Amino acid sequence: MSFHSALFTSCCNLFDPNLIIKDILEVEKLPPSNKEIEDIVSYDWKIDTKYYTAEIKLCSTTKRTVGTEEFADGVQAVVIYFNADQVESFQIAKSWLPYVKEISPAVQILVCRNIPNSQAGHRQDVQTWCLDNDFELVELEAEVGSEEDDEFQETTGIKRIIQALHSHMWPNMVLKENQHTVSPYMRKLMEEESVAKSKQKENNVGKEEESSSRTEDISSEIQNSNGIGNVKTEKKSSPEPKHEPSSTSEVSASGTDSKTSQKSNNMDTLLASMPEDNLAAMLSLCSEEEEEEESFEQLFSKFKLMKEKAESLPQDQKKKYAEKVTIAFWKAIGGDEDELGDLSDLSDTEIP
Repeated sequence: MSFHSALFTSCCNLFDPNLIIKDILEVEKLPPSNKEIEDIVSYDWKIDTKYYTAEIKLCSTTKRTVGTEEFADGVQAVVIYFNADQVESFQIAKSWLPYVKEISPAVQILVCRNIPNSQAGHRQDVQTWCLDNDFELVELEAEVGSEEDDEFQETTGIKRIIQALHSHMWPNMVLKENQHTVSPYMRKLMEEESVAKSKQKENNVGKEEESSSRTEDISSEIQNSNGIGNVKTEKKSSPEPKHEPSSTSEVSASGTDSKTSQKSNNMDTLLASMPEDNLAAMLSLCSEEEEEEESFEQLFSKFKLMKEKAESLPQDQKKKYAEKVTIAFWKAIGGDEDELGDLSDLSDTEIP
């Protein structure tokens, strides 16, 4: 048995975890299930996005188990349903934690029908537990906010569960060709290794261009000193007159302006490519100092949970938070801190 799976379970006798699987598969009736091991059945699911395809199994169980060691090795996601109206149901959900920690799935989701806004204390308890244990809380019937101009609209319910599963880097994913529309965000998510190689290649090209430029300058100085105007040199650039800076300070200022502008454009592109609900949820997360930097998947699992706190930010602070979000995200995906430019000054800034 060698496959990758998402494991669904319910901590409420009145809710069948297969109901979530049925909504994910978008079918009125589930096909016949496959019995993988004792107490665990599965349904085939082919993920097909515009970026990649992957064939996985959606498994369900009503027992508190992760099966055999071989089965547990293939579990990439765990989705646990609980009844928010029953204290004992939440306690059962929490009892899954030792099993989840044992297999350490990349995607960990705690699901309920909904937690009314009137139960603020209970919601806070659930969210705190989720944050402490790297779970994301998803409400199938979340209450819709009354503010029409809410700039942090989020994906909820089954769609959010599907989105989280789509965002995971499945080990058996097959990337699609001609990905002209892939954003830096998704490219890093799915092609971390290839992006690192590309970055190394760009650095090598930059060094070659710098070496070529220096060679041209030296050649130009030789021509001027000897009064020879017909010395032939090979150039990679167009034969337009090269501007000679009048001083060292001019060279420094020109290079700094160009570098800062390019970095600013890179950061703007990264910010623009991030989904608004993900960006908003990271705002508060990045405002708290932590001893260790979190991985991308840890950050991503907390997006939705941080939404409510992000919404409370004053308007004049949102840009600063967005910049800190960019820094945290850039570091999480292995970005070079030197490429952050002036934004790197914010990494140690405490946001009130």
